[in-house]
Amino acid sequence: MQEINAKHFNARFDHLKKRLVTLTECPENSLNKLLSYFISEFKSKWQSSQRKKNIFLSKNKIWLDTEIHFPSKISTQSGKSRGRPSTSFHDSSDRSKRRKTEQLRTQYSPTMLSYAAQMSLRKSGNVDSAY
Repeated sequence: MQEINAKHFNARFDHLKKRLVTLTECPENSLNKLLSYFISEFKSKWQSSQRKKNIFLSKNKIWLDTEIHFPSKISTQSGKSRGRPSTSFHDSSDRSKRRKTEQLRTQYSPTMLSYAAQMSLRKSGNVDSAY
């Protein structure tokens, strides 16, 4: 009969943990919590089968055929966004508007920006404001 020692088991479980971390993108500490039940259950079933592979496989066929589902990513936040809430452009101060449009103003000429503003106003139906 083929017997496997505890040192070999631990190496296999460590390999399994590392592989699951890369596949599921879960943090390793969270994955350890998820796998701890599986590993302890596996070890107890292995002990009860006298640490023999053929007995283990025959006694635990149904348990071995069940699927284990892991989340693709464990969220560390509870759905809440962090930091200061962003303000819409319309509600921003003049200084914030200058900061938000700085890249546009340096990248494009004033003539091009004014023409783009005219076209945008026309498109939105503000034909009088476009001139």
